[in-house]
This record gives sequence, C-alpha cells and structure tokens, in this order.
Amino acid sequence: MPKTCDRKCAGTLIPHPEHPDWFLMFERNTPPVGLAFPTGHIDTHGSPVETARIEPQEEVGVDPTGLREVLSLWLPNRCRRQPGPAPYGHQWTVFQADGFTGDPKESDREAKNMRWVNQEMFATHTRRTTHHAYGDVSAEDFAECPGLEPAWCRLLHEMGMLALTQQELEAVESLYVQAP
Repeated sequence: MPKTCDRKCAGTLIPHPEHPDWFLMFERNTPPVGLAFPTGHIDTHGSPVETARIEPQEEVGVDPTGLREVLSLWLPNRCRRQPGPAPYGHQWTVFQADGFTGDPKESDREAKNMRWVNQEMFATHTRRTTHHAYGDVSAEDFAECPGLEPAWCRLLHEMGMLALTQQELEAVESLYVQAP
C-alpha cells in the first residue's frame, strides 16, 4: 500500500562548482513527470533541512553543503502518494546549496538524464510544460521528452529565476492539481 502524503516537502538547488548559475537537475523516473531538482517528503527525514540534505544523496549521489532556505510556499500540487486530508498539496521548502561533495550519480529508481541547467534552459523546459498544459503536447509526448516538472515552474517563478505570465501559471497549475 502506498504511503500517505504528509503534505510537506523540501527541494534542493545544487550549483555547478565552476558555474554557480547552473544547477543539477534530472528527469524523474517516478511521477510526477518532469525535469526536477532533488526533492522529497519530509516525513521520512524529520525536517525540511534534513530532507534537503538527504534527498540529493538518494537521487543524485551528492552531499549538499552550505544549505540556506530560499523559499517556503504552499502549492496545491498532488503527488504519487495516497492523498492525506484535504486540502491537497504540499508546504514546499526550497534550499540552495553553496556546493556539494561527492560525484553526481543518478539513482536507478528515481532519476535519469541528469544534467546541469541554467536559467535560459529553465525557460526552454518551461515552454515545453506550458505547451503541455495548453494541450499542444500530449501526456505521452511529455513523458517521452518532458519539460520542467509543473510544481517547479511555480517555485522557480516565485524565486525570480523564471518569468511566467499569470495565464501560464494558471495553465501549469492545472497540471499539478491533477493526480499524477
């Protein structure tokens, strides 16, 4: 039986050691589909900062250093877990690392096509997500060649790392309020 969602998660932005405006991302092997940063539910790790430390180890094989909180925000995004009590969604806490130790290596279970991505690429991947939200890219095509995971579109927008119109934000939100 799947775990029940605790409605709390944390994500970690890990910068490239030589190019601090490039961040480590990967395509999810598990729902929700999309290019994402290391992210996990807090219940299994105890606190947002511990989640921000442990999930990168589990998903991309690195230990983030110098974590600082950059955003805390409620989003009505669904996940693959059994829904907990309404309202559905997650209290997100996003951290940015100053660096990391270890060699990046994808988790076989959770990650594929790991890569370094900059803000210009965020915009490119977000266009793919908005085209999917508008119905121009099918769910099958999006799964085959995903854009940014929908929740991360809103999070990066709120952090000032991505600019979306209100119409685009609402369209993308329609993707993440649906069950994966």
